[in-house]
Amino acid sequence: MTRENSSVRPSSHTGIRKRPLNLGFLTAGFSLWVIAAGVSTRVSRDIEAFFDRDDAQVLEHAERTFEGLIDQKLTHLRSQAAALAEDARVRSTVVTPDFDEASVKDILSELRKSAGADIMAILDAGGRVQSVTGADEMNNLDLSSSSLVKAGLEAPSAHVWTFSNKVRLLGVAPIQLGGQVLAMFMIGFDLDQASLADIGGTLGVVGGAYVGDSLVVASSKDAASLGALKSAVGSELGTHEIVHGASTFVARSSRPTRSAGAVKLVWLVEKHHEASRMGFLKWSAWAPVSLVGLSFLVLLAFSLRVGRRRLEANYVQRREERTGT
Repeated sequence: MTRENSSVRPSSHTGIRKRPLNLGFLTAGFSLWVIAAGVSTRVSRDIEAFFDRDDAQVLEHAERTFEGLIDQKLTHLRSQAAALAEDARVRSTVVTPDFDEASVKDILSELRKSAGADIMAILDAGGRVQSVTGADEMNNLDLSSSSLVKAGLEAPSAHVWTFSNKVRLLGVAPIQLGGQVLAMFMIGFDLDQASLADIGGTLGVVGGAYVGDSLVVASSKDAASLGALKSAVGSELGTHEIVHGASTFVARSSRPTRSAGAVKLVWLVEKHHEASRMGFLKWSAWAPVSLVGLSFLVLLAFSLRVGRRRLEANYVQRREERTGT
């Protein structure tokens, strides 16, 4: 090869410098990628918002379901209290001149067993507990100032009631004779794990009832679930996030509509609990920018290859022309 010929032959780098890529192509490709990135970011935010709404909705559903369950139980309690207040065995305990507490307790124990109740009691017309079975802490307790007893003097009434370590559903009804209230009958059921577990298992949430800062009943006995619920102690009413260990939970706290005392219900669900099952949504959010980026790289590589071939063809053509001359 002559010196003249060698001076004409360009290297691949020289050829590229002489024939740079089309600036318009690069600008258009980059602009399209930026637009796709913006779209993907927006879609990703919308998906995050969708999962946030799903968390909130499942907790609201749990709360509504629980309120409906409590309403049903309280309605049933009012009916039970009214029926048992008219029971001859109950009425006989208050119409006799002498109140035999031992005999009354035997009658209450028998009735409690047959009704499957957790507590039964007889109160005097003033609202003081005269005899009780299933809740010794209520012996001789004055309930005259409670909204439950005040309402129960007029008609059968039922409320959610809190004790130091329990939440109970209590119903009372007046025992009347000749239009006069002689005493009051009380029946009650504990808020137990089964009541919360049925809701929690169906909706995939965890629930707990608190008296003050004490967790008194939970829907699950699992250590991780109990730990997360205990992390919600002292939380304000409403919806908020709780971090427990390496997990983040969304919590919704509320008080039962008809409650007497500082009872609070908390429902928890792991944040974006449906994300693992619908993970394809998060992937699809970034599909546009990925596809545009990949397409741009493919076109860029193709353009470089075509440009190189053209340079090589031009070089061969010039060499032939010089050789021919």
